[in-house]
Amino acid sequence: MKKKIIPFVISLSAAGLLLGGCSMFGSGSGGDDSTTAAGSETTGAENEGDVVEKDGIRKTIVHTNDSPGIEGETGAMVYSIDSVQIADVITTTDTAAGMLDLEKNTEAAMITIGFTCRNRWEISSNFYISQANIEIEDGEEASPKSFYGEYTDGNFAPGVSKSGSNVYVIKGKKAADIKSVMFHVDAPADSDFQDIGEDVDIEINIK
Repeated sequence: MKKKIIPFVISLSAAGLLLGGCSMFGSGSGGDDSTTAAGSETTGAENEGDVVEKDGIRKTIVHTNDSPGIEGETGAMVYSIDSVQIADVITTTDTAAGMLDLEKNTEAAMITIGFTCRNRWEISSNFYISQANIEIEDGEEASPKSFYGEYTDGNFAPGVSKSGSNVYVIKGKKAADIKSVMFHVDAPADSDFQDIGEDVDIEINIK
């Protein structure tokens, strides 16, 4: 099935932007039926330049935007990207390093993407946005870290809206070096797991 490519250009470096409803590792608003994962308790607004340390992870926020203005639709689903945050992180405990698949005291880039989805049709739909993968400009790919962010179950009854966030880690990268992120979600499906829309690829250009 042909993919739908949706380019967006987002300025994430404007001073004073806050990552609304953000936790240390999750940026979603935690709407209907969302589940909060480890390390995602709300700690208040986070500004660029802030250093936050929690659960064995030290995070220095480099870019943040709580209103990217990204919206779209595919089949039964309408969706929005509600927040984007990029940070440098260092794990300070063995437990945190293991959960993020990093070496202790090794720096990496963390990307947090918050979203909201709603089923607009009169049938139940499956849309697994919490399993969305990303790809940065040099072709490196990453899957969401299941222990962080705010997980959203992929089954949507008619009219149901859910919010959540995905957290990704890019090894060996500085947050400031990330200029583009492609966010990929597989097409929604019906109860028989037949596609009822197109795959979604959202290109986020960071400048």
